[in-house]
Amino acid sequence: MELELLGFALAGCFLGIVTGLFPGLHANSIALLALALPGQKGLPLIIFIACMATVHTFVDFVPSILLGAPNEDTFLAVLPGHKLLLKGEGLTAVRLTVAGGLFAGLASLAAGPFLVLLAEKSQGFLSSLIPFALFAILAAMAFDERGWKKVLALTVILLSGLLGLLALKSNLPLQQPLFCLATGFFGASTLVDSIARGTSLGEQKNTKFSVSGKNVLGKSLLALGAAGFVSLMPSVGASQATFVVRKIVGRIKARNYLMLLGGVNTATMILSFFVLFSIGKARTGAAVAINQVAPFGTEQLLFVSGACLFAIGFAAIATDLLAGWLMKIVHLINYRKVNFVVLCLVSLMVFWFSGLLGLAFYGIAALIGLASLGMGIKRANSMAFLMVPTMLYYFGFV
Repeated sequence: MELELLGFALAGCFLGIVTGLFPGLHANSIALLALALPGQKGLPLIIFIACMATVHTFVDFVPSILLGAPNEDTFLAVLPGHKLLLKGEGLTAVRLTVAGGLFAGLASLAAGPFLVLLAEKSQGFLSSLIPFALFAILAAMAFDERGWKKVLALTVILLSGLLGLLALKSNLPLQQPLFCLATGFFGASTLVDSIARGTSLGEQKNTKFSVSGKNVLGKSLLALGAAGFVSLMPSVGASQATFVVRKIVGRIKARNYLMLLGGVNTATMILSFFVLFSIGKARTGAAVAINQVAPFGTEQLLFVSGACLFAIGFAAIATDLLAGWLMKIVHLINYRKVNFVVLCLVSLMVFWFSGLLGLAFYGIAALIGLASLGMGIKRANSMAFLMVPTMLYYFGFV
């Protein structure tokens, strides 16, 4: 049994590397799709999903920083990461996110039991607070844009919210709606944009990396606090958590910001498993998938915590080695061709699992994501496809 679980943990870790390297392949989507595949279920599959999702939160910064190809959790890393990239310090940028993810991940495992108690005692209060909090976050995201882009952001929020309502709350026979929409908004749009731009990169240098313990500890605790807050909020992800932190603390240096992003990304994922255990609510796609595999009790939480600890160590080492290797050869890779192959694969997966209707929703979501990129506004606004239906549900309208 132990060897079987270790095998599933390693398989999840290696698949997490694959999903992290290609923005169109999101670990949450793959986790949901794993439920539809025949084969092993129960605890081994739970561990597989937890490891894959945790490793993904580390590796997905590599294409985001190296090639400007982010997903909804890492797009904020593009600008500060690009600044270091232009100086030939792309590897340093990746290592900063790894440091944040490593320490915030460990801190989230230690703080998880306290989040369980908090979630259980505040569940009633949170239910009344959730719709107002989601509305405030959506409004803040829209008005964070400059000038006329505020109107464009509101338009994206309305269109995304409407698409989410049709996919998630109507009686349309749409299979795997989360996969279709998330992959369209943040996967296909990224891949098409990267193909159109012909993303490439010059050679990078391997500089000595060091961070002060006090600095990484401070950013890890800040990331933990932000992740804890959004872990209790449905349909809110790592990008929204970092947005809230930035609004509260003000300007943050590029290097510190990358550590914060890495920490929030990993801590949000891990804490979602503790929230699933405490109040039975799934806040991430990985948690949704795990919740459908088997009842998530104390035994499952302990195994998942151990799996996350294993995955954190694996991911920190693997991401550093992988980024160092890619920095040496990235200027030789035809990333346009790679992205085209991935785009075709993802589109075929949508058609296979959701048919023509799913392909239609996927295509519309991709167009909205591309429009956001073209207009220069944040694609995080597209998270309204989850936030609006959730907000209306808690208000009692749907």
